[in-house]
Formats: sequence, C-alpha cells, structure tokens
Amino acid sequence: MSDLITDFFFDIGKTSNYKLSIQVCLDGFSFSVFSPEENKIVAFKNSARRISNPHFIAQHFDEWIKSNELLRKDFLEITILFFTDEFALIPENFHSKSLITETERIIARDDTPKSIQINTIKGLTTKTEIAFYFPSNLKKVIDIHFSNALLCHSLQFVLPFLPQQKNKANQVLVIYLKKSCLVVCSKRGEVLLANGITVGHENDLVYSVMNTLKQVGFASSDTDFYLAEAAENQKWPEELFRACLPEITYLQPRENASLVPQTIHRYFPTV
Repeated sequence: MSDLITDFFFDIGKTSNYKLSIQVCLDGFSFSVFSPEENKIVAFKNSARRISNPHFIAQHFDEWIKSNELLRKDFLEITILFFTDEFALIPENFHSKSLITETERIIARDDTPKSIQINTIKGLTTKTEIAFYFPSNLKKVIDIHFSNALLCHSLQFVLPFLPQQKNKANQVLVIYLKKSCLVVCSKRGEVLLANGITVGHENDLVYSVMNTLKQVGFASSDTDFYLAEAAENQKWPEELFRACLPEITYLQPRENASLVPQTIHRYFPTV
C-alpha cells in the first residue's frame, strides 16, 4: 500500500491539532495521523522499500519525507518510531553508568556510524528504560525536517500494550522484518525478556523463537503467541510457526485505529 488513506474527519488544514507517528525501518516507512479530538486515526500511509544497510536509511527517509507533502505540515506532536534489533531493556534497579556503557558495547551489531538513545518506557509495572542504536545521519535528517520530534524505539509503545491482550498466563510477541526480528516474552503482565535476533534463513526465526520459549520456561499450551510485521504482509512466518504452535494470533490495533482495517502486523504505527 502506498496511497494515503484518510478518514471523513481528516482536515489537512488542521494538522496542528493532530499527532503524527512515523515508523522507520529497513523494510520501509509508514505514518499515521491521530486526532485527539476525534480520538481516532484520521490518516495513514505505508511505503514499502528495500534498504540494504542501516546507513542508507537516512537518505531514503529524506527522499520519502520530501515526496509526502503532508509530512511537511505542522503537527501538535511528532513521534519517530525506529525499528531496530540493536536494543536492550534496562530495569531501573540495575541502572548504572557502567551498565549503560557495557550495554552499548553488547548491542552494537557492526561498525556503522551510530548514536545511542535511552528512553523510559511508560506503562510497565517496573520502571524500565530502553537503550537503542540508530544511524547518526538519520538523526540529522530528523532534526532538519522535524525540529520537535521524539525519537523512540518501536517497542516503547508495544510493551505496555501487549499485556492487555492476554488470555493465558504467558504472552510471546514476534515482530519480524526480512533479516531480523524482535522477540518479547511476558508473564502475567510482566515483561521478562525482549531480544533482537538476526535472521539469516527462515528456519533461523523459528529455531530462535522456540529456543527462547525454552529458556524462559514457557509451555506452548499456556502461551498466547502473537505475530507482528513491521512493513510488509508476508505469510511464511505464520505458516512455519503453525507447524509447531497450536495457536497464533496477529497483534491487533487499538480500537481507535478503525481506519486501518488490516491487522497491526503490517501497520505498526497504529499501535
């Protein structure tokens, strides 16, 4: 999908009253426009792309912004959601300068010039921070186009939302791109683990997720299993997981995302 979808209530002349959410990842970009007055998403667009290296995201993002007139309007609030597997969760009880330094070293995947961002995740029972890397040149593009934008990791808004979906004691969420995925394990509303995994082959994804389940001691019969996709609609992960798990559900958007009839696995900014 590349066309802009708008709601009946959307008014391009009132963008200063709207909140803009943009997702950035190697598989493309997407955005949603939220109206606090109507309490709903009033505009949405998804643009799939193939970006081979994180260093090139900034150039593609700059071109994409320039090609979308709506993004150059003034908004009440702007949030940039960056999807990356170079991240770590840091509980408040373990926060220290030495731990932050060690975390920065561990989560780096390569030598691409990058910067680190540390944000507090709101809505969890335990105060937790998320540290993540992003390309240094991406921040420059963001600052040029969005002077007041908040840069966040995509999980910041998903982690507090996931426990609300629970039917069983345990929840596992897998969010995947072409070459990486994020695995989140939650037990009775408490996030136990969140990992970034590099995927070289389709079977690597299934093996890594099943191994993670074993590590945290989750029985598949007592676990709600959710799939989510950051950019494109692919069926192969679902088909692979259904061979070894009894039930799989796509993570659903919030009620105020009715403008987007598809499931959240393709349209992450609607969370």
